[in-house]
Amino acid sequence: MVLATNAAPLLAPCRHPRPKLLAARRIAVSETLEKPLEISFMDVREAFPFIDPERLSPQDVLEILLHVFRQTQGFVDRGHETNNRETAWLNGYLYRLRDNGMDSFVVENIGSSVDKMAALREQQQP
Repeated sequence: MVLATNAAPLLAPCRHPRPKLLAARRIAVSETLEKPLEISFMDVREAFPFIDPERLSPQDVLEILLHVFRQTQGFVDRGHETNNRETAWLNGYLYRLRDNGMDSFVVENIGSSVDKMAALREQQQP
């Protein structure tokens, strides 16, 4: 048997605002490498007829990395820079295009630079 009372409920309603859910979330480049990113030599030749995947220049590496990352959902290019014939900087992270020996490249995250990330943040602020 349940008795009705006029007593206040044991749990008061929460007065803290609920966090707003974002419809589209922008991701950092480092988050996109949950699974390996790859691009075949044939795809490189198709997307960039002027690039020979077996003889990459520093600019070629950057172009290919940007192409691969632009195909990942949520990628935002906040800044990039050439480095050498294997690596390039994207959003403060250093990435390598590694030939996996099967006529394709695998994208590897080598590391990051706090200084580069700070400089990118400064550039974005008005």
